[in-house]
Amino acid sequence: MKGTFSYTAIFFRMAKSYVFFKRAILLLFFCLLFSTTTKAQITVTPDAPGYCLGAEVTISYTGTWGPGSSWSTLFLGIIPIVITDQPSFQFTPVPFVFSEFVVEAFDASGLNPYTETIDVNSVLPPNGPGLNTQTPAGDICEGELVSATFDPGWGGVECSDEFQYITQTGGVASGPFSYTEGALVSTGGVEEVWIQGRRGNCNPNAGCSASAWVNLAHWNVDNDAVPPIITTCAPDRMLNVDADCELVVPDLTGEISYTDNCDLSPVLTQVPAAGTIVGTGVTAVIITVTDVGGNFASCTANITGIDDTPPEITGCPANISIMSDTSYCGAELNWTAPIATDNCPGLVLNSTHSPGDFFSIGITSVTYTATNDGGLTAQCSFDVEVQAAPDPLISGPDPVCTPGFATYSVTDPGSHSFLWTVSNGTIIGSDTSPQVDVEWTGTVQGTISVQVTSGSGCSVSNSYAVDKTQTPVTGIVNSSSSLIRR
Repeated sequence: MKGTFSYTAIFFRMAKSYVFFKRAILLLFFCLLFSTTTKAQITVTPDAPGYCLGAEVTISYTGTWGPGSSWSTLFLGIIPIVITDQPSFQFTPVPFVFSEFVVEAFDASGLNPYTETIDVNSVLPPNGPGLNTQTPAGDICEGELVSATFDPGWGGVECSDEFQYITQTGGVASGPFSYTEGALVSTGGVEEVWIQGRRGNCNPNAGCSASAWVNLAHWNVDNDAVPPIITTCAPDRMLNVDADCELVVPDLTGEISYTDNCDLSPVLTQVPAAGTIVGTGVTAVIITVTDVGGNFASCTANITGIDDTPPEITGCPANISIMSDTSYCGAELNWTAPIATDNCPGLVLNSTHSPGDFFSIGITSVTYTATNDGGLTAQCSFDVEVQAAPDPLISGPDPVCTPGFATYSVTDPGSHSFLWTVSNGTIIGSDTSPQVDVEWTGTVQGTISVQVTSGSGCSVSNSYAVDKTQTPVTGIVNSSSSLIRR
C-alpha cells in the first residue's frame, strides 16, 4: 500500500467545528513549519492486489494509539466518516461497487493524520474449468487411449487450472494422477476413467482458495469379449511353381477386410506364414484376426501350385513288325517301355498297350502319354505290325499215278484242328487229322486242301493241284507180223 498526507481531509474535519478548525490550522502550521516525519503507520492484512468475494480485510494502526485516536474513511470523495476508535478494524470489500477507498488514522489530538489508499479490486471466487472435447466421445474398449481438452476456469486471484485423472477396477479406485490437458491416458486393465479439474493455486493472501475438484470427462471401459468379423477373405489363387517345383507363399493378410467393436488395429497372422516354400497341389492358408481382448476370427484362402513345365518322354520304341504266332490270330509282343520325366512329382505315364500285350493281325498304334499335376502332357507313339501266319505246308506226292493211294500231312503246332478236302479224289479214313490218305483215280487233275484252326478260332489254309498219270498196262500186242511188249 502507498501512504499519502491528505490536507484535504483535514480541512473537511475543520469545517465541522471551531476546535477542529483551530487544530487544523495549528496542524497545518506545524506541518508546514516543522515537516514532521513521525506519522502514524497503517497496515493492511492481507496485503493483496485484489480480494476474493467474502475475504475479510483488517486495517491496523501500528503507531501509538491512545485515547481520542480514531479512524475515518473517505469513499469516492464523500465526507470522511469516523468508523471506530479501536487501533484496528475489519471489513469485507464489496466487488464491482468501488475499486479503492481512503483511510485516515488520527491520534488523540486529532492531529497528525496518516492517510492510505486501499485497493479493493475484488473478484468473484475461483470457478473451475469446463470440458471442451472428450476423445473418444463415448464409452471405449480396453486398451484405447483417451484424452480431453478444457475451457479455462475464471475468477480468483493469481489462480491457474489444475487437472488429474482417476481409474477404477473392480470397484477400487486408483489415483489421482496428474494430468496435462490433451495428454493420452491408457485404459489397459481398467473399467472406468475420470478426468477432473479445478481452479487451483490461488493467492491465499487474497482470501482465495482452490475450487472443488469436479469430474470433467468420464469413460466406461469395455473389456472386449466380442471377436472380430472378417467381411472379405483373401481370394483363392493358382500359382505356377518354379523349375524346382516350388513356390513361395505370399502375404495374404493385406487382402482381407474385417471389423472389430473395440480394436482398430488387431493383429493379423497367417499359417503357413508368408515366405514358406510349398509345392504343387492345394495349400490352405489360414488367416487370423486377433483383437486386443484376445478374441479372434479366421478364414481360409487356398493356393494351388501349378506345374507349367511339360513332361518329357525318352526311349520311345521304333516301329515293330512280327509274324503271327501259332494262334494265327496275332502275337504277344514285349518291348522296353519309354521313360517319362517331369520337374515335379506326381507324374503319371499311361499307354494304350503294355509290353506282353497280344496284338491282332494288322497294324496297331501304341501311344504313351505322360501327364503332370498341371495337366500338361507329352506323347510318343510307335506302330506294331503283326503279319499273318504262313500257309500250312502240305507234304505229299505230286504227280501221282492212278489208280493209286497217296498220303498227305501238315505239321501239327499242337491243340489245333484240321479239315482236309480233295477234288477228283477220295479221302480214305479221317479227314480231320494232321495226316490223310487219298485215293486218286483217273487222269483229271485233282486238288488237295487243308484248313488248320487254332484253339483261338483263327485259321490258315493251303491247297495245291495234284497231277494224275494213269499207270501203264503190261502185256503183248499183236501187230501184224510182230509182237510188241508194253
